[in-house]
Amino acid sequence: MNEPDGQTRRIRKVKLQDSGRNNLIQLADMVCGAVARSFKGKRRRGQRDYRRVIAHREIYVQFWPRK
Repeated sequence: MNEPDGQTRRIRKVKLQDSGRNNLIQLADMVCGAVARSFKGKRRRGQRDYRRVIAHREIYVQFWPRK
């Protein structure tokens, strides 16, 4: 992301946490898993079910890397 002065913001510090001990990290992990599973190639039972639960809160999803 570029700042108004043309500088690029960079991540300075990353802190690893166990999702089992942090509810917000666990929520983010579950949401990412639901979105990722909905993009998997083979159709599986329930593949889109979890994504439907969170779809009303979805703003933008970008599949990356692009092919």
